[in-house]
Amino acid sequence: MKFFSSQADNTAHVYNAFFIGLDHKYANKWCELDKQDKVLKALDDAIKAGVHETQGELEARKVELEEELLKSRKILSDFKVHERYKDIQVEANQLTGELHQLANQNVSDGRKLDHYKSAIEDETPPDQVKLEAIYEETGLVFPDSVKRTLQEASAFHIQIIKNRAAFLEAEIVRIKNEMARREALIKTFNEKRSACMEVLNTHGALEEYSRLQEEHTKIKEKFEQILNKIEDIRDKTKKRKEIKSVKLELDKEATIDYEEKRELWEQAIRLFNDTAKALYGVPGEFVIDISDKGYRFNVDIPGGRGGGIGKMKIFCYDLMVICMQQILGRNIDFLVHDSIIYEGVDERQIAHAIEQAAAKAEEYDFQYIMTINSDMVPYEDFHEGFNFDEHIKLRLSDDDESGSLLGLRF
Repeated sequence: MKFFSSQADNTAHVYNAFFIGLDHKYANKWCELDKQDKVLKALDDAIKAGVHETQGELEARKVELEEELLKSRKILSDFKVHERYKDIQVEANQLTGELHQLANQNVSDGRKLDHYKSAIEDETPPDQVKLEAIYEETGLVFPDSVKRTLQEASAFHIQIIKNRAAFLEAEIVRIKNEMARREALIKTFNEKRSACMEVLNTHGALEEYSRLQEEHTKIKEKFEQILNKIEDIRDKTKKRKEIKSVKLELDKEATIDYEEKRELWEQAIRLFNDTAKALYGVPGEFVIDISDKGYRFNVDIPGGRGGGIGKMKIFCYDLMVICMQQILGRNIDFLVHDSIIYEGVDERQIAHAIEQAAAKAEEYDFQYIMTINSDMVPYEDFHEGFNFDEHIKLRLSDDDESGSLLGLRF
């Protein structure tokens, strides 16, 4: 018997065992063993379907993760945290930028230096004598005043060349000095940058260390998961043997309890069977078995016909349960049924069920509470001497407010 349609059989059997006085701890143990069996079966099915890795695949993955774990552990052990790592990293980047800028400036000035040197070498003053000879050969004869002007122009030109050469030489000296100054700076910056890089190469930032620790933890977790999966596969056979052994012992203990409680469960069977017989004229069947999967309970009413037979099985079972609670001395002394339990049931069976409930309530000292629509009461089918109206404690109707319950009108 289940208490709701989706309830697992073995869970329902725990309650059923308790209700009739059997030791429900055995049913609980069977539940636990059944769960373990299902886990092993699910593992087998997953491996066969290729969803779960085989042991060989897991072993290969284990070796791979072992290597990763060793490397990660060594990196962490060799890692040195420098408190100014970030500052040094910024300084090294700044020095690198300045070195590039100085080098670019020296290249630019070097080209300018070559240009200035070439300009000095290529600059030569015009030959005054050759100029006059050229004029004479062409038949041109200049007066002395013109010759004097040419000489002055030549002298002026020569002076310009000298001045330009002096300027270029001064620029060459200045550029050489500037390049020398930059070379000195480059040397100094290179030394500083080398010192920074040495620290950066041998140390790390705290953030980097934390990141490495996180990666190490993830690898370790994966490794442990693989180990657990391998262990699960290795333990399958061992666990199956253990489960089988525990089941044998459990079956032995439950059988002993079953025999010791025979008087109780036989009484439960009689209660169910007698109630079913009162309803349908044939004894019901309340079967209690012990199998390799635990207790098995089943109820039936042979030869019962009609759509309401299933509901009357529940009625007979419920009535048996409440009677057993009184026999077992438990503090459960009432049973409640809604009218839905009588829907689809023949009027004769409804009448017999109500009579049985009233008789059992008086015999075993409990309260039976039922709700039923007035047009469902089978007055014509009650046995002589049974007065249904004497048992009515409350009538609800939609005639006026007095017929409501907790403010609800019916």
